[in-house]
Amino acid sequence: MTGRRADNKLLDRRAVELVLISLLAAFCGGLAWALDDELFAVTFAAAAVTGAFGVVATLMGTGGSPPN
Repeated sequence: MTGRRADNKLLDRRAVELVLISLLAAFCGGLAWALDDELFAVTFAAAAVTGAFGVVATLMGTGGSPPN
């Protein structure tokens, strides 16, 4: 059971890191949008969405790849 518990701890840590990266990207996108820089706003928004999808894939256990 300790191996499975360690895997869950690593999974939770990765999910937390992805959430924090996604939140940081969303904040930077909002800041860029407020400063009227559309290119950076769109770039950071895309990074935030990609991070959110990474969190969902991590928590669902799909790893981001479609099943065969």
